[in-house]
Amino acid sequence: MSLQRQLPGKLALDTTFFMHFGHNVHDRSMWGGSFNRPINLVDPNLIYTHKGAVEAKVPNPFYNLLPADKMPGELRVQKEVSVLQLLKTYPHYVNLTEMFRDGIHNRYYALQIQVQRRMAEGMSLTFGYTYNRESRTEFFNNVYNTDVYYDKKTWIDRRQPRHYLRVAGTWELPFGRGRRYFSGVSRFVDLLIGGWATSHWFMLQGGQLLTFGPALVTGDPRENVPEGRAFNPNVFKILPPFTPRTNPWYYDGLRGPRFWSLDSTLVKYFPITERVKLELRFEFYNLPNHFIESNPDTRIGSGTMGMSTSIFPGNYGREVQYTARIHW
Repeated sequence: MSLQRQLPGKLALDTTFFMHFGHNVHDRSMWGGSFNRPINLVDPNLIYTHKGAVEAKVPNPFYNLLPADKMPGELRVQKEVSVLQLLKTYPHYVNLTEMFRDGIHNRYYALQIQVQRRMAEGMSLTFGYTYNRESRTEFFNNVYNTDVYYDKKTWIDRRQPRHYLRVAGTWELPFGRGRRYFSGVSRFVDLLIGGWATSHWFMLQGGQLLTFGPALVTGDPRENVPEGRAFNPNVFKILPPFTPRTNPWYYDGLRGPRFWSLDSTLVKYFPITERVKLELRFEFYNLPNHFIESNPDTRIGSGTMGMSTSIFPGNYGREVQYTARIHW
């Protein structure tokens, strides 16, 4: 659904609300994508119940049971195997994968607002804002492929930022010959104050949703946050063996740092003749020269959990590029 409207000040408003509901969506790949699923699994309740006993070694009942042409594979030549192997759906095979399974379901909602002022009187402006939310079905408890075994999927929010803001503008300064102000100045004065133009591009996006692996959680990581940490790592403990996952993938409002950037251009035109002019252009990338930390470490048990240990991807120090061109 989209709505366009003309606003005062030569501004044009374009508002769009977009919804997408996906069914049987496959992975993206150069081959068109498909979902594969391991099918030679063990009932996870047997693992949770008998714990370490499933790792014990026992005589292999398939050892040299049949000739190689009738029973190929590595199990035929192993004298011992684990109890876990014999508990599989097809114990005489190691791994089996079913390809081209049904894909996932997803939902996407987006509100997009754009305000634009086309170039007029030496000025143009574009403002864009997007709020979006996406979720998809996932296997929530991935310990021992528990939810894969039961083909149980849970709706999980995606990690991408919710908010995106873009602002871009160009302004030809209204001074000097042929401009609104001081159009009658001398050639010398015009060389100083005339022919200037500037453009800017500003981008801001919200932080990514922080997700956590299986863990034993004893509290809310958003509370009692130690100094220098993005969340409280003390509430997370390594999940004991043979324990199903119960902790959430994420916590509402717990996101990484926002990313923003400002790039600017300053241009000066020097008229040489009526048809020939010299252009000097200065381009500044990351003009404020600001530093943005990466997402904090979310690895369970890590000594730097909750800390940012690197720079945010795409955040570089200030870069300046300058060029000279002759137009004729």
